[in-house]
Amino acid sequence: MRITRAELISFIDDIENTSVDRKLVGDAIVQSVGSDFTIDPVAPIVRLSATAPVSSSVTTAVKAGHTARYQSLVLVNIGANNITIINDALVKLRGAANKILGTDDSILLVWDGVIWRQASYESDN
Repeated sequence: MRITRAELISFIDDIENTSVDRKLVGDAIVQSVGSDFTIDPVAPIVRLSATAPVSSSVTTAVKAGHTARYQSLVLVNIGANNITIINDALVKLRGAANKILGTDDSILLVWDGVIWRQASYESDN
């Protein structure tokens, strides 16, 4: 079966206009997290809050990136409780150490197509 050039362009346009692809451009989302949470990186900025101190899943703190190419992800704690990001198989943090995000702390992760790598960490404390 052969497809026409117009059908191919239409297909590519459909892929480029998916909600995930649009969110990767610049939206921010808010995610309330509980114990053993996993973050789905559907936006480049995820503002986190928790009703008590919590830690991410020990196996998957952040799901795989939604693209085979470079993707950045900023996690910001907008709440009053500490949120711990666990160093795991998909998230490599500097020094292989877990990161505790206090109020207004942030961490920048970069997806290289295989793994999330810590690029920076900012503590407001």
